[in-house]
Amino acid sequence: MPAPIAVKIFLFVKTYKFYLEFLQTENGWIEDEITAYGRIADCYVQLGNINHAIEIALKSCMIGEATA
Repeated sequence: MPAPIAVKIFLFVKTYKFYLEFLQTENGWIEDEITAYGRIADCYVQLGNINHAIEIALKSCMIGEATA
């Protein structure tokens, strides 16, 4: 049975906050930061905020080139 919408929203917001806190540490590898931005964009898409998803996805392109 699918999870109730309130549970899904809670999980996406919690995930968003986790990745945002990670990015604020500035201790991650570039590859991990790119992934974090992608995950945040995914959360925005799931929450129905496409404009923010695009903004975050584009921001990931500006942080640098992956080394792996």
